[in-house]
Amino acid sequence: MRKMIAALFAASLLVASPALASAKGEVEAAVRQLIRYANAGNDAAFAGMLAPGGIVIDEFAPFRWNGLDAWAAAYGAYNQQNGVTNARTAILGIKHVHVEGDRAYAVVRVVYSYKQNGVPRTEKGSDVFVLAKTPAGWRALGFAWAGAGGIDAGADAAAVAETVRAELESFNAGTTDFTKLPWNGVIDEFPPYAFAGATTVADWGAGFAKTGQTDTKIALAAPIHLSVNGAEAYIVVPATITGKIKGKPLREHGSFAFTLSKTAAGWQTRSWAWALD
Repeated sequence: MRKMIAALFAASLLVASPALASAKGEVEAAVRQLIRYANAGNDAAFAGMLAPGGIVIDEFAPFRWNGLDAWAAAYGAYNQQNGVTNARTAILGIKHVHVEGDRAYAVVRVVYSYKQNGVPRTEKGSDVFVLAKTPAGWRALGFAWAGAGGIDAGADAAAVAETVRAELESFNAGTTDFTKLPWNGVIDEFPPYAFAGATTVADWGAGFAKTGQTDTKIALAAPIHLSVNGAEAYIVVPATITGKIKGKPLREHGSFAFTLSKTAAGWQTRSWAWALD
């Protein structure tokens, strides 16, 4: 009987593994196609690759949008207003693809090149995608950019960096009051990968609990990008996460991209994404 059970288990793995590999291949193909459409300036085809909902985090104000369609409109307006032309994204490698059911998370290392008022510029970083499987195929549901850039100076910039540091130190110490966190959007590496709206904190917490992760500690490096625009801010911070998953040691490197808003009580995190290296 034990031999029969072992044989059936092995057979199930043989069936499941090709299916997972196929899903990952489909997700990777969808990401590549989306970037090809963007590079070609094919707005209609690009729009056809989007799913409604989700969140977007990017390096230009206001730094966070509800849905890729809203971001695309803002991106076009920003480029026009700031003399940005010839924008292209070159894929260096697709680092991670996680698939669970009809949702997926993908991290793509890229070089973003463009001209600003005729001057060539390049930026290296990670595009983080959340995708949803639809009857038409995999479609982009959310997106975040985590890359190096300018570091703003001044009291507000310092307060933004301190807010992020204090929030993560509280998490490390186990003193975070999750009921008071003002998050309204998160992109993370566990299902369903994108969390948005009034239940963001509760939904993210439930997803995190299902991972079996314990003893989690987050070590932050110095910010590699920090931009403040009025009462909104964006910061990218490399980090190392350690802990255990179901008793097994965990060690990950990546970057957090946070957006923050300035309130009467000071700067508060609003949304964030984890870009796994």
